[in-house]
Amino acid sequence: LIVDIAVPEYETKVAILRKKAEERGQTFEQGVAEALAKHAFRSVRELAGALNKILAIQELEGRQVEADEIQALAGLQEEEEPGEAPVAGQQLLDEFGSFMHELSQTVSDRAENEEEPWRRLLRETADIFEKDGYSGTRLRRLLESDQPPPDPQAVADQFRRDIAQLREVEKSLASAGNPWPEAAVGVLKDPERLDEAASLLASALERIKPFSRMGDGPLLADLTSNFQAVVIKAAATLVSEDRPEYNPLYVWSTNRPGPLALLAATARSFREKNHLANIAVVSATEFAEDYIRALGEGVAGAWRERWWDVDLLLLYDAELISGTERAKDEFFHLFEASKRTGTKMLITADRAPSGIDDIDERLRTRFEMGLVVEAPGKNLPQGAGELNLGDALPEFMEDDDLWGGFMPPKVSDTVLPPIEDFQMGERGDLMPTRDAAEPLPESTAEPANKAEPAAAEAAEPAATSSVWKPSKENVVWDWQAVEERIVELTE
Repeated sequence: LIVDIAVPEYETKVAILRKKAEERGQTFEQGVAEALAKHAFRSVRELAGALNKILAIQELEGRQVEADEIQALAGLQEEEEPGEAPVAGQQLLDEFGSFMHELSQTVSDRAENEEEPWRRLLRETADIFEKDGYSGTRLRRLLESDQPPPDPQAVADQFRRDIAQLREVEKSLASAGNPWPEAAVGVLKDPERLDEAASLLASALERIKPFSRMGDGPLLADLTSNFQAVVIKAAATLVSEDRPEYNPLYVWSTNRPGPLALLAATARSFREKNHLANIAVVSATEFAEDYIRALGEGVAGAWRERWWDVDLLLLYDAELISGTERAKDEFFHLFEASKRTGTKMLITADRAPSGIDDIDERLRTRFEMGLVVEAPGKNLPQGAGELNLGDALPEFMEDDDLWGGFMPPKVSDTVLPPIEDFQMGERGDLMPTRDAAEPLPESTAEPANKAEPAAAEAAEPAATSSVWKPSKENVVWDWQAVEERIVELTE
């Protein structure tokens, strides 16, 4: 629709005058509106001023202005006598006059109340992310204010950065298995809850944090001549798939290497039969220190769940539990949880449970509720009493790099890279700059011998372990950048 917004003609001015008088609750005497419309007004505002003067006289003096008073009151020259409008077009002129009034009012209001740039910036930023399900409450709240924030652009940029960090947290949380999807629903869509999202990720990473792995050494079958038969048999029940008749198995001796050798052999034997089992080997002191760390990082709840998910718990130097406070309570609760989860336990110490001072009786009775035996061991193989604990790397990852170096994120990975290493996408996505993107991380870099896959496979050592391993053709990849995993094969 193309409209010429010019000085209104006679009919339009008459329509405007009558409409305005009606809105003010007044009427005109016959010929007043027509007489006023004959004057040459340069704009609608001048016409409105003359109208206000007439209406003010009628209201203040309590009388109706006559048509012959208009020229003197308005003080303006008359326009030339307009030609009579065609009768058939009178209705169209009236409708057009009403349209012109509304249009002129809209144009005037927009000119005076045009949206300020800072409001448009914050509103459009909120609109973009709200379409993706994110909360724009932070920006909407600022829009309700009469005054702009000190730096509107900085506010919008920070909002985008927070959304980008929420997306990074969501990706990392998915890599960690997202053990609490219900709790993550609202948190991951609200930039004002970014701290909660980071805490949720830290808890998820704590939940999947692996335990240390027992080093190589003798199995239970290798120590049958070094311990009494009842001790070996009791330990073997922990290794078997059956529910142990005695749980926990409490082994003590003033000769520390004996119980440690049995504990280490039990861990290795259990791993041989249960390759994917969750085994925790820890001293009483380390258990307390790990709990202190979890408290400091604010992930105590996830820490408990991690320990409650253990298949075999091996606690050594149990007598040192007396030197702790909260750790004793946590270990008691771990005992109670084991009844529900079926966790098997082997505990070693340098004294019987009755000889441990400064522990609650309820914990002492838990130590004694299974089987308590003294097992100093005799003629132990060299190094049998050494635990040689190392990083918890699954065997199939050590034997074959079929995962391409991919590992679950570590707790330290919760710290995102500096924002300066990224550039902002149109929808708030953080895209790495050239310097940040190159070179590719070693875990995603393509192998140097990709052109000769057959020769590379032939060079790999033959598998000697019976551990189940999926073939590389049967691994399902969920990679963020597909092009980083494409390997060109030559015939």
